Amino acid sequence: MAARSSARRRSRAAASRSDASGSIRLYTSVLATLVVAGVAEAVRVSPAVRVLVCNAMTEAGETDGYGVAEHLRALESHGLPPDALDYVVVSTSAIPERVRARYRAEGASPVDADFVPSGPRPRIVRADVLESGPVVRHDPERLGPVLKDLIAGRATALARAAGPGRM
Repeated sequence: MAARSSARRRSRAAASRSDASGSIRLYTSVLATLVVAGVAEAVRVSPAVRVLVCNAMTEAGETDGYGVAEHLRALESHGLPPDALDYVVVSTSAIPERVRARYRAEGASPVDADFVPSGPRPRIVRADVLESGPVVRHDPERLGPVLKDLIAGRATALARAAGPGRM
């Protein structure tokens, strides 16, 4: 029990100090951490910019047929409702047919950008963020600037709201 309590305190402390939080893989990264007691709550109340970088491809046996909406429903069923996120980054990068065919043979397909927010959050950010090549993965050289802009935009908005010299 003490180990759980310690993990909860460390998670909350890390979330409260963070400038941004997010992850890429749904079940093996995000949901695995959200099941730890207190983590979903810590993310919900964190002042960090909360970003989900959505998978570009489904994962066979894990997210078969999932679009962005189903990814967000899975988060919600684990205690993190969509409006707890500030942004969802969705790739607009073209995936060559030969690459799609290889993934299709493995039971994977591109994630459908099928989510329409019902309120002001999360904002959907569509961007060209994938590496070119035989493997579909996010390119840090493309994704990094998108994330930096989202964080900088949040910091600018907070500074305006706080007034001169108050941030």
